[in-house]
Amino acid sequence: DMDGKNREVLISATIYPFSIAIFYDYIYWTDLQLRGVYRAEKHTGANMVEMVKRLEDSPRDIQVFSPKKQACYENPCNINNGGCAQSCHPAPNGTTECRCDDNTKLVNEGRMCVAKNMTCDSSKFYCANGRCISRMWACDGEDDCGDNSDEDTKYCSFHSCSPNEFRCANGRCIFKSWKCDHENDCKDGSDEIDCDYPPCAPGEFTCQNYRCIPMAQVCNGVNDCKDNITSDETHERCPQNTTCPPKHLKCEKTNICVEPYWLCDGDNDCGDNSDENPLHCAQRTCPQNSFRCSNHRCIPATWYCDGDDDCGDGADEPPEYCKSDGRTCFGDLFTCDNGNCIPRIYICDGDNDCLDNSDEDSRHECNDRKCDEENEFTCEANKAWGRAQCIPKKWLCDGDPDCIDGADENATLHHCASPQPCGEDQFTCGNGRCINKGWLCDHDNDCGDGTDEGKECNSQYKTCG
Repeated sequence: DMDGKNREVLISATIYPFSIAIFYDYIYWTDLQLRGVYRAEKHTGANMVEMVKRLEDSPRDIQVFSPKKQACYENPCNINNGGCAQSCHPAPNGTTECRCDDNTKLVNEGRMCVAKNMTCDSSKFYCANGRCISRMWACDGEDDCGDNSDEDTKYCSFHSCSPNEFRCANGRCIFKSWKCDHENDCKDGSDEIDCDYPPCAPGEFTCQNYRCIPMAQVCNGVNDCKDNITSDETHERCPQNTTCPPKHLKCEKTNICVEPYWLCDGDNDCGDNSDENPLHCAQRTCPQNSFRCSNHRCIPATWYCDGDDDCGDGADEPPEYCKSDGRTCFGDLFTCDNGNCIPRIYICDGDNDCLDNSDEDSRHECNDRKCDEENEFTCEANKAWGRAQCIPKKWLCDGDPDCIDGADENATLHHCASPQPCGEDQFTCGNGRCINKGWLCDHDNDCGDGTDEGKECNSQYKTCG
């Protein structure tokens, strides 16, 4: 080996070997005692040949001169700089070795360079701007770092996935268990190619993504197939007399009812894209903590002046304002000391959301903080879950339980309109939310209060092999 271990004896029929040379499949050497030059196969030592015999002077050095020696057919550093951010150096077996200057250190599989004082957990990806993000978000086609360093072409073309991960065609790493799970986790569909899906059982519906769902869930107004075209809710299959809950949008060509917050968000929730219809979007207002683009799209307010053109027309990135020193966060967001913007409900929630801890420092008196009785409502149950206890009063009775126990939607306490009862194929969460019964005991906290993953699920969870 390169470190001198696992030595093997190839040639024993020699007395005083002095100099050695390798060329193609042979090893050449000189012998001072026998005064000759010899050759044998370099891997086995077989077929030894005495090329020159009994020289007058004992031969010393031996060299091979040939235009074919050490021919380099392709320098790996010429391809995207070998995946290196700075200096690239060819290494054995067609690999590369990356190096950084004296002011930075190697990170991210030894390919990128960041400041020496920057630290991230082993499961994180080092962004060039100092942020730490999940390693699985790298090379997923989305700018999660905020400076696009997680989508660096040089890095993504060479980066590797761990043994328990699957490498997508676009370079993204996902868990192996996500391959052939009926969901486009790679974003390019490569994790759902060459899959052997078992046929659906009698009484089940086969979705276009080959997921199997009970026939009772077809045409129930919910995208239970979880595919992009909502194949279980098309008008070709379902009656068109669905009545949607108040403030929900009834899609044009599918049986889906879209919640207000999902309207005009750039995602095709209907399956026919009617929830993104420009005529409809021009007439609606955006939800709280959202920014309305000039093209009528609603984006989270935290995306305003984040360096990305989320609107598509630059409306959320006005250069004069975003680069000004006195810039404050849009709407009622909290302006962190480092300039980041976070929703005010994240203040004193136990998480360093600002990344500089300015949302959790002493100025807020987090341990003794009381909600503003005039503008905020106190979610008592949130404290045990480590969630923010103060929410805006305008969130009361909005149909969306923001408190863990649904106290903000309590009809008796706040005189909220009585919510519509959950359907027969739905589960009523402890906070009043309705979810699909098929989502019970699936390891996901779909309710938000954990009541769909209670103790009774222990006997239903599948054991890992």
